[in-house]
Amino acid sequence: EGQEIIDQSVEEMAESFLLDIKSVQQSGPYYLGGYCLGGLVAYEMSKRLSEEGEKVNFLAMISTRTPVYINKSSSNAGLLRRFVGRLVEIVNMEAHNLSVLKWPKKWNYLRERVMRLHNLIQVNSERAIDMLLRKIGIEANWHSRDYVLHRSVLNQRDAFYGYRPSPCEISAVLFRVKNNPRFFVKDETLGWSQLIKGDLKIFEVDAFHKNIMKEPNIEMVGEKLRGMLASAQADAKKQ
Repeated sequence: EGQEIIDQSVEEMAESFLLDIKSVQQSGPYYLGGYCLGGLVAYEMSKRLSEEGEKVNFLAMISTRTPVYINKSSSNAGLLRRFVGRLVEIVNMEAHNLSVLKWPKKWNYLRERVMRLHNLIQVNSERAIDMLLRKIGIEANWHSRDYVLHRSVLNQRDAFYGYRPSPCEISAVLFRVKNNPRFFVKDETLGWSQLIKGDLKIFEVDAFHKNIMKEPNIEMVGEKLRGMLASAQADAKKQ
């Protein structure tokens, strides 16, 4: 809610969510899923539930890459290649996002992007001031809500790269985007083939990592999820 900077590991997030879930449903079967970092958290939750003997009948990970996969992709490419790859990805994504909108919505989208740029300038300026004050021994407590949320996001990024998932005997559904940066290592499982020991179903979506959860891409994901979730629930009733 922007009141305090959140700093949790993936394991701590999983433990917190499991406590919430079990306060509503104490036993399985469970149906879990998440996007990006949320997919890692859902995987860790599924692994813990399975180790406890609980049934996880469905696990969906949407554009969730393993930290090892991303680190491997980055280490195999130089700094310039990574920068150019990210820049090309952003330009292509923004162009695609605009292309699917009608003119009134195009202006709204452009205004939102300008506001986002203004927000990034604000929070990074606030961060620079914060670092400067810390060097002279002053601890600031006047931060804006945007800054608190931004710092929480940065902490989530650190949690993502600090997580080291271990193999698990579970099945999963992976939605991968078609438009990855060119320097990414070719691996349709995004690093999950070494971790998921059950059945791994993969669906490719013609989208970018940052817009797979937006229209019209989310329609394809939603349709697939609805069908597979219904099938998993039907199978559970037969058991």
